[in-house]
Amino acid sequence: MTDKPEKSSPPIISYKTFTNFLKSLSTTAVPASIDRSIMAKMSGITQNQTLSALRFLRCIGPNGVVQHPLHNLVKAFGTESWSSVLTDVISDAYVEIVDGLDLDNGTASQLAFAFKKRGGVDGQMLSKAVRFYLKAMTDAGLTYSPHFKAPPAPRKPKSTRAKVKGSEDGNEIIDDQPEDNTPIARGMTLVPIGGGRNIAVEKDLTDDDVDVIETLIPALRAMAKRHTKGGAP
Repeated sequence: MTDKPEKSSPPIISYKTFTNFLKSLSTTAVPASIDRSIMAKMSGITQNQTLSALRFLRCIGPNGVVQHPLHNLVKAFGTESWSSVLTDVISDAYVEIVDGLDLDNGTASQLAFAFKKRGGVDGQMLSKAVRFYLKAMTDAGLTYSPHFKAPPAPRKPKSTRAKVKGSEDGNEIIDDQPEDNTPIARGMTLVPIGGGRNIAVEKDLTDDDVDVIETLIPALRAMAKRHTKGGAP
């Protein structure tokens, strides 16, 4: 038996990041409860998304107390029983969202509508939630409508501070220039990191790109410590 699950939106975390978390538990041990100390190497956003995913999948209950589905997933990870266990977890967690939906022949619009209306997600979150669901279905070896796909994430409007290059027709744009007019390459955007500083990243980052970036965080922290101590970069 599991505790009554807390109200939670469907997972929007990268599916690869989620399964990597399960893998880490399979190589250590499943604690009695899941809290942020278990995910110390993750960013704060990823920690929030992981906890939300675990609640929705009924892997943890109130106060992060571990439930049977998490034990089952971790035990089955990397074994022949993985597909069967994952199928049970997915079917149980998503039943209210996909109830009545034609999983064999439904359309992408019908799937998106079900997640939006019953899952309470929209915009970029809707796209990520559907993507997680379909990747989990595929990993479990389940078939679904060939028309199902994640809706495209809405694009942010162009910055009103975009700077126009000098030209007679004025039709060439440099994207998202910062207020101090520091030049950045086309296709890049600035992300504030505090202290009045920013980092430039590509606009069209995918979840998999973010996964790669997260693997670099320990090395970046080590570089920052050496820089702070006056060591070699």
